[in-house]
Amino acid sequence: MVVAHGAKIGGAGRRVKCSCPRLVLALVLLSFCTFNFVSAHVSFASPHQSSPSNQPLTQQYLQQVHLIHESLAAYNQPGPDLLMRLGASERGSRILMEGSVTEGGIDPLKNDDAEFATEVCRADAIVVGTPVSHYSFLSKNHSTVITDYKIQLASIIRDSSKAPLVTDHEIVLTTPGGTVTMPEGTIEQHPALVSPLIRGHSYIFFLRYIPQSGQYGQADVVNQYDVSDNRRVDPTNAELFEASSRKASLAVETPMSFGSRLAVLARSCPSGKSN
Repeated sequence: MVVAHGAKIGGAGRRVKCSCPRLVLALVLLSFCTFNFVSAHVSFASPHQSSPSNQPLTQQYLQQVHLIHESLAAYNQPGPDLLMRLGASERGSRILMEGSVTEGGIDPLKNDDAEFATEVCRADAIVVGTPVSHYSFLSKNHSTVITDYKIQLASIIRDSSKAPLVTDHEIVLTTPGGTVTMPEGTIEQHPALVSPLIRGHSYIFFLRYIPQSGQYGQADVVNQYDVSDNRRVDPTNAELFEASSRKASLAVETPMSFGSRLAVLARSCPSGKSN
């Protein structure tokens, strides 16, 4: 029962004074202590605090990841403001930015086991996974289109020591490039050596851990392979392999034999986990 200040109780007509200031102070102190206790025992999830495979990729969580990725330094290098360029064009225009494969001075690929083993060990993780959805957006300075892919993990060849992965869970793979459509028009960007992923295809990914978001990017531009056909291994940047002896090596590989070779190399890495 709540008694108002100065209210009558019973039939005797007596007035009971309620010390409201003291009561309010007591309630405030109780709330403060309760909040401190809860705060000390409950951790609120944020993208970089959870292992990527243990964090459900809800829409709210993905929005946080997108916000972090749009601010990454790698996506905010000096360049033309694509949004401003679109705004200066006729409504409904399409801005297309393409890069040449010769940009960046990529060194010729080597086929010796030592070089390939170095690339395997340099990756924070190597997995087999399938893109199930993607979302494209602009970097904070509007110089880069970014695409975040949701990847369903099928198997783990080399696990991450920084954020252990779980088979059959999902991670986010962020890459430069993609298509953003808005009322003003469309911005389409295809950076050199970055191939769009095909939904439903199976790939072997060499991954680089992104501590800011707890998710992943590509470890390098070379080691990403389409293994949807169980008879062959198709590098997504096939043009890099044209003048390399690696092309002949891959020609006789199947996804199973290639995965086994990667697993053997991963187990010889000086640190990190491998399955």
